[in-house]
Amino acid sequence: TGDYEKAAAFYKEALKNDSSCTEALYNIGLTYKKLGRLEEALDCFLKLHAILRNSAQVLYQIANLYEILEDPNQAIEWLMQLISVVPTDSTALAKLGDLKIGRA
Repeated sequence: TGDYEKAAAFYKEALKNDSSCTEALYNIGLTYKKLGRLEEALDCFLKLHAILRNSAQVLYQIANLYEILEDPNQAIEWLMQLISVVPTDSTALAKLGDLKIGRA
């Protein structure tokens, strides 16, 4: 976890220098997710979603975090948004099916 903590510090510094650096925001979200800091990761991806409304990667991360946080209704809502952007995303469709029948 030490390397992830160091990475997070570098991403935070990048964001201090350029608050609109979407790459740093995405990567800090992934880093927080790896560290188990799920609420902080979700916050990063929600901020990123406000900037990149139709990013499939961002929509997937938000849905995945809600699933990990055991909020299937929110996960389904975000997966539906993802499918509206990428209707042929087989991973999202399969995950949506699992959540709908409660197997996630």
